Order: sequence, then structure tokens, then C-alpha cells
Amino acid sequence: MNSARLPKQERVRKRAEFSRMMTEGTRVDGDIVQAFWSVTAPPPESTARANRAGFAAGRRLGDAVRRNRLKRLLREAYRKNKDELSWKNLSIVFVARSRALRCTAEEIEREVVRLLRAIASCAPPSERGSSASSPLTES
Repeated sequence: MNSARLPKQERVRKRAEFSRMMTEGTRVDGDIVQAFWSVTAPPPESTARANRAGFAAGRRLGDAVRRNRLKRLLREAYRKNKDELSWKNLSIVFVARSRALRCTAEEIEREVVRLLRAIASCAPPSERGSSASSPLTES
């Protein structure tokens, strides 16, 4: 059953990393989920590194049970659809919005897939082979 989990090395877990992503990362807005992403340099000992993802739900969304459920749903949606990303060395933080409390798991998964496709379409010019600018705004 371990293959159905998101490995620790594929998760953003430190508070400093979450804070850095939210202040310096590129933001992609969805109706029920917001994503912050950035490209990170691979470690010198490897040529490629798996993408990493973090999941957040603020206290204003409710008690710990509700926040943890939202993060679980986001984590599962990402785990099932992480192959939508065609390039590596990304760090992504998904942040649940208040509308997510009224959504089903399927709706959250559709939103995560849409965000992953939007991120994948904004690969750096060196990754795509063109010098076009990103259609997403940086915040």
C-alpha cells in the first residue's frame, strides 16, 4: 500500500519553504484552490529531481478536522495527477480556499488538474525552447 502514498522527498514540509513559495513563487489562481510554484535547482549529485508539493489550509477554514480533510483531498488529487507536469525540479504549494469546504473530492481533483496543466504550460523558456514570457502573473 506504500505505492499509494506521496513520498516524503516529494513533499514541501518546512515552514520556511512554504513562506518562501508564497512570497517569491508564481501564483496560479483557481476558484477553490490557489497554487504557488517555482523552479528549484537540482542537487549537484543528480541530473533530475522529482517535483515537490506542499498543501495548506488556513485556520479561517475551520477546525483541525476540516483543514486536515482538505489537505488530504488536495494531496490525493495531486498524487493521482502529478504526471500532468511534463518537467521536473518544481516546488508547488496548494492552498485551499474557503469555497473548498463545500466541494466534493471530484471537484477538488478537477481544480488541481487544471492548475497542474496551467503550471505545465508555463515552463521556463529554456525548458520549452522559446523565449515567450509566462502568461501567469508573478506575485
